Amino acid sequence: MFDKEEIDKGAEHITLGPAYFAARKTAERFMASFEAEHFKPLIDEFTKRFRDEIWRNIDEWLISDTENNLQHRMWQHTDSMVKHILAGDDWAMKKFALGERYDCDRIRKAIALHIPKELQDKRIADLEEENDKIKKEIEHLRR
Repeated sequence: MFDKEEIDKGAEHITLGPAYFAARKTAERFMASFEAEHFKPLIDEFTKRFRDEIWRNIDEWLISDTENNLQHRMWQHTDSMVKHILAGDDWAMKKFALGERYDCDRIRKAIALHIPKELQDKRIADLEEENDKIKKEIEHLRR
């Protein structure tokens, strides 16, 4: 199975052994007929498929994800702005309702016109509920 040269080299390099040198000789014999350009069509095909797959992923995922993330962020900003105004946060009220710029006079008018009785009644109910809780807590603390 091993020739004399492989056995002798294997004895010199005991860690590798004759099998290493036999395998090396077989691989060298096999690869002698190959030139680098034989692999070019394989590399070209691999490169094309890889490029097409990367492009498909960019087109289908990266662009789409970026667009969705931007949309979501803008949506969050808009919702957040409305919440700040409706919550009466000082900076938002000064900027949009109480200030002199950004059509604040129109916004003040719209706010005054659009506070429906239903909302006023709901706020009164909230305050009455809060008042009842406070009364019960005071009664409890007095005992």
